[in-house]
Amino acid sequence: MRTISYRIDVIRNDVNLPVMISYPEIDPIIFAVGPFAIRWYGLMYVIGFVAAWTLANRRAHMAGSLIKPHQVDDLIFLGMLGVIGGGRL
Repeated sequence: MRTISYRIDVIRNDVNLPVMISYPEIDPIIFAVGPFAIRWYGLMYVIGFVAAWTLANRRAHMAGSLIKPHQVDDLIFLGMLGVIGGGRL
């Protein structure tokens, strides 16, 4: 056991690591037109909802599916309302 801990200490001492990792300075706004600004997290919400709607619709159109395509539309719409309303609370 002592040999293993010694080897780990030797390996750690040979690696030159920076003291601190620099924080990336990414602008949260993708673009803005006047007072209207599109942010990165908003774009990710849109991409997530479109992907969920596409995949759920594809499954709803499969034979033997228990859910109908119009139910998928309702589910995604209510999910969007829940995310927007929950984010504003």
